[in-house]
Amino acid sequence: MIKKNILGLLFLLSTLCLFNSCEDDPYYDDRYDLTSALCSGTWSETYTTNNGEDCYHVLSFYSDWTGSDYYEFYRGNILVRRTEEAFRWHWDDDNYYYPNSIYMDFPDGTYSYFEDIQIRGFQLRGILDEIDVILTME
Repeated sequence: MIKKNILGLLFLLSTLCLFNSCEDDPYYDDRYDLTSALCSGTWSETYTTNNGEDCYHVLSFYSDWTGSDYYEFYRGNILVRRTEEAFRWHWDDDNYYYPNSIYMDFPDGTYSYFEDIQIRGFQLRGILDEIDVILTME
């Protein structure tokens, strides 16, 4: 009887230890997964500007902390202008409200700020220079 009680107690303790091991790993950094997802493809959107031009916008992020910001503007089916700028990017660790935010620094000294980055499936959502955007992976 005592042997049965001891075995039952050991089984109960081992079960409790297993439940305790299901906690989140405090050393796991999900920023690595977000960086990997961000760099895994090219992200694009289309929209109409305030002056009536159709815009095709492409953002590309690379694992060496560089990227490309590409725009094509159309009036009807006619390409009006095309721009492409390279940038360097890094995570903004000081943003309290939106922890998944990045700075994109351009060579001419300007920058863009991409806040509250969320990647779900094939969509990249966030606030790019104070405008809500949804980009789709190409």
